[in-house]
Amino acid sequence: MTQLKEGEKAPYFEAEDTNGKLARLSGFKGKNLVLYFYPKDDTPGCTKEACDFRDGISKIKKLNAEVVGVSPDLRESHQKFAQKYSLPFTLLVDKDNKISKEYGVYGEKSFMGKSYMGIIRSTFIINKQGIIKKIFYKVNVENHLDEVLNELMQRQIKEYVLKLSEVIDETPSVKVFRAELPEDADVDFYPGQFFMVSLVDDNELKISRAYSIASSPLNKSYLEIALNKVGIFSTKLFSLKEGALLKFKGPYGKFYFSDEIKDDVVLIGGGTGITPLMSIIRYCNDKKLANNVKLVYSTRTPDEIIYRKEIEQIRMYNKNFDFVATITRPEQEHNWSGRTGRIDLGLLKEYINNPRGSIYFLCGPKELVSSIIQMLEGLGVTKEQIKTDVWG
Repeated sequence: MTQLKEGEKAPYFEAEDTNGKLARLSGFKGKNLVLYFYPKDDTPGCTKEACDFRDGISKIKKLNAEVVGVSPDLRESHQKFAQKYSLPFTLLVDKDNKISKEYGVYGEKSFMGKSYMGIIRSTFIINKQGIIKKIFYKVNVENHLDEVLNELMQRQIKEYVLKLSEVIDETPSVKVFRAELPEDADVDFYPGQFFMVSLVDDNELKISRAYSIASSPLNKSYLEIALNKVGIFSTKLFSLKEGALLKFKGPYGKFYFSDEIKDDVVLIGGGTGITPLMSIIRYCNDKKLANNVKLVYSTRTPDEIIYRKEIEQIRMYNKNFDFVATITRPEQEHNWSGRTGRIDLGLLKEYINNPRGSIYFLCGPKELVSSIIQMLEGLGVTKEQIKTDVWG
């Protein structure tokens, strides 16, 4: 068995699909193709793999990719398999293992000390030009969807030089920067992801910093970041005026919300950790999603609550959104009648109605995030329910 290599042209194929039609490699031109080979329909590992691709199909399509499965099973078997598990992608019949041999995934296997010939579970990511960009041999189905999504997202990373359209004094210590998107800009990301930001017209400061996007992906007018002055780079940003150019490279990150999440969403953050959470809030609000979304937020003083007016307005008009802020350094002159102190177990118990039926997004410094994880686990929340963005 000769294995293919990344960078080679994908071997041409044509085969009968689930509906009895002839499917060809050329039919997927213009899109990325996730071509995966599996041994047999409706067996435990193959079912797990297929159902994971099913559950992640909208993410895959958003990354301009299609999924096609290949096995030696006959069309009738494929039809039953696809119907039983509501598989929304094409399955190809490779009765004589012609395609699997062309792709170098038909070879010797062993089970319980016996050797036999069969399909070696493998996935090929083929780009729009028909070139193999990534090969996964001997796939472990437990985390394969994440592997594929991460690889596809890496293919989406681009650079954009954008002009600052607004610089807003959001709080006494935080500025909001809005970079205008041209009409033809094809900028796409998930709410919660970040971009690497660098200066364009500065010959001395040749560095970049990661900033979460606070605007919704549905906002095609600008990208928005919010930050305080904590170092050389942010100090330089604070001096910029409208019209200055910034380079955004991305998107990056596994910390994001997607439409597949149907559970309640709990967002917990402190200080500027609200920025990726704000993108999620705006996105859910703009799309009028049915998820119940709650924001638990901590900051030192009331005047440092970032996006306070907008958050309160969203809460007023969106019955699915709620918000609580707690102030860690209250003073009498603040005239603050809300909660005070750090985010604690009592606060979480009061505001989280369904601990085990929610997805959690935590963003902030390591100490804050670690303490919240411990409290959530005390409420019966599993690690699989928690997504984190830790900085500092």
